[in-house]
Amino acid sequence: MGSGRRAVRRVLGALLALILAGIALGLPPLSPLPAAAASPLDVTLTLEQSSADSVIGTEVTLTATLKAPDNAPLPELPDGWFITFSGTRSGGWSSGPIRAVNGVATYRTASPVEASDTITATVVSPGCTAEGMTAFVTHEWWTSAIILDEGVPDARDTPGDDPFELTGDVRLGNTRVPDATVRVTIDSLTSNAATSTIDTETDADGRFSVEWEGAAPGIEQVTVTATKAAATNSGNFEASVVTSHTWSGDGGDPAITDLWVVAFDQRRGAPISASVGFDSDDSAVLSGLEYWTGTGWADADDNDRYVYASPSSPGAKVIGARLGSDGRYAAKTVHWWQPTITFLTPASASLGNEEHPVTVIVTDEGWPLPYVDLEFRVSGLADPLNPPFTDQDGTTTVTITGVPGDNKTIDVTEVPPQSGPEVELATASTTHRWVSLPDDSGNLTLSTPTYESRVGTRVRFTAHLSNDSEDPLPNVDVDFFLSDETLLATVSTNANGDASIEISRTSETWVGINAGAVLGCDQQSVDAWNYHYWWETQLDLEPKAAESQARKDVTFTADVGRTYPNEGGGIDLNERISAERLKLGSGPSGGIRAGDKKVTTANLPENTIPLSDQLVRFTFTLTDSKCELPVVVKEARTNGEGRAEVELTRNATGIDNVKAEEVGVFKPASDTTTHKWTPTPLSIALTQSSSLSRAGTSVTMTATVYERPNVRAAAGTPVTFLGTTPSRTVKTNKNGVAKLTFTGRGTAPNIISATTPYGCGVVESPEITHRWFVPKLVLTPSTATSTTGNQASVTARLTHDGDAVGGQEIELTINHSVSGQPTRTITKKTDDAAGEATFTWTRSVAGTDELTATEQVDVQPQRDTAEHIWEAPPVTPPPTVITEPPVTITEPPTEPPVTDEPSEEPTEEPTDEPTDEPTEEPTTEPTEEPTDDLPATSTMVDGPEVGRPGGDIQLSGTGCKRGEQVTVNLGDRELGKTRAAGDGSFYLRAAVPDLPLGRYVIHSSCGTTIGDPNVDITAPQVDRAGGALATAGLTTGSILVFFVLVAKGVISFLPRRPY
Repeated sequence: MGSGRRAVRRVLGALLALILAGIALGLPPLSPLPAAAASPLDVTLTLEQSSADSVIGTEVTLTATLKAPDNAPLPELPDGWFITFSGTRSGGWSSGPIRAVNGVATYRTASPVEASDTITATVVSPGCTAEGMTAFVTHEWWTSAIILDEGVPDARDTPGDDPFELTGDVRLGNTRVPDATVRVTIDSLTSNAATSTIDTETDADGRFSVEWEGAAPGIEQVTVTATKAAATNSGNFEASVVTSHTWSGDGGDPAITDLWVVAFDQRRGAPISASVGFDSDDSAVLSGLEYWTGTGWADADDNDRYVYASPSSPGAKVIGARLGSDGRYAAKTVHWWQPTITFLTPASASLGNEEHPVTVIVTDEGWPLPYVDLEFRVSGLADPLNPPFTDQDGTTTVTITGVPGDNKTIDVTEVPPQSGPEVELATASTTHRWVSLPDDSGNLTLSTPTYESRVGTRVRFTAHLSNDSEDPLPNVDVDFFLSDETLLATVSTNANGDASIEISRTSETWVGINAGAVLGCDQQSVDAWNYHYWWETQLDLEPKAAESQARKDVTFTADVGRTYPNEGGGIDLNERISAERLKLGSGPSGGIRAGDKKVTTANLPENTIPLSDQLVRFTFTLTDSKCELPVVVKEARTNGEGRAEVELTRNATGIDNVKAEEVGVFKPASDTTTHKWTPTPLSIALTQSSSLSRAGTSVTMTATVYERPNVRAAAGTPVTFLGTTPSRTVKTNKNGVAKLTFTGRGTAPNIISATTPYGCGVVESPEITHRWFVPKLVLTPSTATSTTGNQASVTARLTHDGDAVGGQEIELTINHSVSGQPTRTITKKTDDAAGEATFTWTRSVAGTDELTATEQVDVQPQRDTAEHIWEAPPVTPPPTVITEPPVTITEPPTEPPVTDEPSEEPTEEPTDEPTDEPTEEPTTEPTEEPTDDLPATSTMVDGPEVGRPGGDIQLSGTGCKRGEQVTVNLGDRELGKTRAAGDGSFYLRAAVPDLPLGRYVIHSSCGTTIGDPNVDITAPQVDRAGGALATAGLTTGSILVFFVLVAKGVISFLPRRPY
């Protein structure tokens, strides 16, 4: 069969040689290859066991290992390596074929009885019969035991005589164990004596001896244990035995001579009958007889010498009897057993349709149990199987059948006795399967990720080796050949059954690869073949030698195509199918196939098809230009039609050398061309939202970029504004407009222009100037007076060079002089017409408001202050009759300059005769010092007789309480407020309001006003003929005469200050 497959390989190679004729096949370096695998015929087998000897019932693990020479990887067989384990004990046993995993097969076995076993492992795979494929070991199963000397078990002695000596051997199988540690534990069953122990060791012959004396009659349970560390290959040694010892007294009649037991071995759960023997046959002695049944003492029934003991656990137990309290005792040791079922070959297998003998061994503590009735139930069988009772070796066998693929469960159960007590039945279970080892030649496939790729690509050829069940075959050598049977490499399959090589080509070509392997111990050959096509690319760059205006986008395209094989195979370019009949189809692995889909990509090179998703790099190098502009590199991927596109704009004239080239590939295709950039007109128009602004406010500059007359620049054109702080660059919107808003920080003007790149420089707009100013802020009136409860107002006016400044925020802060009154803040904008902002407010408490107006701006904010006086409403005084003496006014012959100072002309002392100066009727001044008990209103006022509007007036009076507020009015106009001194007097200096000429009452008020302060006021009457001034009556204090002087000045008579 192997020579036939090699012939097929040679035919395939010849065919490939014809297809690839004339093609250079230079071999590239191959990837590092694994070491070659060994031949299955060179494999050897070793067998190991977990221990060389062990106590009965211990499970031993057998490990068979397949090894190739020189630690080479193990070659896998088509259906795997199978190993059978077998042994010689109990008439012989076999595990059946077990598949090795990674060259290792294991099996576990155990013997419930003492046995010596020769165990063999054999390779049973087809054809694998070479020497070295069989191995064996030996194993010993032994029992541990303590053998007491004759006469020692259940011995009887008399207290006070010689000590009782307990002797025996410690044995491992048939071998005595020296230096074992022996402990004898003595428990009294008839007294409350404490448990005692005696320790010793075995001698060189494995013998031991201990002794002790009895203090009183009774029954003792004696337990002997022996241990020895690392006594065997499998570990420590342990053994134990239980017996009884009786110390019998000589008193009483009749005496107990013995304890008769029907059977010394009995099934656990079944009772054992025992009776007492006496030295006489007097039934009367039965009174007071007691039995020890293993758990306690119980009275014997009348006329009954028997006891029935049935403990709940297996093993050796002591039963005994006693009569009276004078030391009449007897005891015996009895063993209760529990059967255990063990399969000779658990979890085994059979080849083909072979019958399988199922053998079990029934034992108790290593002793075979004959005559045990068992029942076998096998899955798939309706009726149970009933073999013969177990033989003297405790074994019995049934035979079952199956076919390959069967896996049957086998359950074994002890058959309960037809009569007698209920007992716990022994059970066991295992499985058995049937397998086949067909002569499988295996399967080999050879694949590549794709059937075609670009030149320079390393292509992996992977051979996959498996059996008919598609399980991988690892560690098998695979040979890779070219079509002329040139060996490329030999690679061993990995755990997945794969072996691979990688090759590449540097020019367009088509290569076929053949793979072959030899399988199994019978050296069967398998082959596989595959191919790969390496293609090249071509590129066409457009536009060719074109020109366009600078600053205008130009699209450059690169059409990329790849070669393809001709319709009949191979790479003869003259025999290629036309591109119109070619489509991307699904060939052996998605390769090129002829079809009906027409390729529509323009400008593809001849004999190529579109190459999509290929990265192309465009490089633009500007030459023949006055500007040194950088090289521009752009990249794009080809679309489904093989086209990659980029756009470029140059800001300068010149010629670009353009190159398009594939990126990131071996042997990239490329193309070149040139592009000329011609001049284009460009201009910028710059405007501003205003030419004059308040320092600290903002102004907006607007630049409109024109590519050419009436054609605005595209969006995104950068515009740099110069002259701002700092200079800034803004990109144009879709209308070619760029705007910049900035804030002035001082009064120095800004000279601003706008630029945009062009060529190796910029295009700049004409300059425009923006000026900044700081205005003047004035509050009017600077001082004013209002009555509390009324509304007051003040106006802030903001101007620059006499022109109104509108739209500016002014903040007015109002602070009241009276403690506890809130500070008010009002903000308004100045109007555009007059630059004014008027603020109104009210007060309910008299006092003075300090007004501060502040311009709300960051740069040199302007401020101004004023005050506003709030007075309480005036108090009406009581009526007073004033008699005015006649007054003669003589005008001077000349008109001296009017001044604010009193005239320097001497004044005459008042006389009893009438004079030209008005006189005042004398009033009665109070003679007592003012006190806090004065009324709330005073009319005692001293003041001047003459004054002029705008002049200064000083007033004084008395009659108010200490510290009380005094309000002074001139007619119905309030002159001001003041506070009374400690003696009740007060003083006020104020400006004369702008009043018509006439005579007015000066009136003062502290506390509640009494009467109307505006009564009894008469206007002055001027006699033009005689120049006399008539006066009205003065009822509350002083009379002030206002008149226009034509003389040099105004004479004011000011009263003396009272303090």
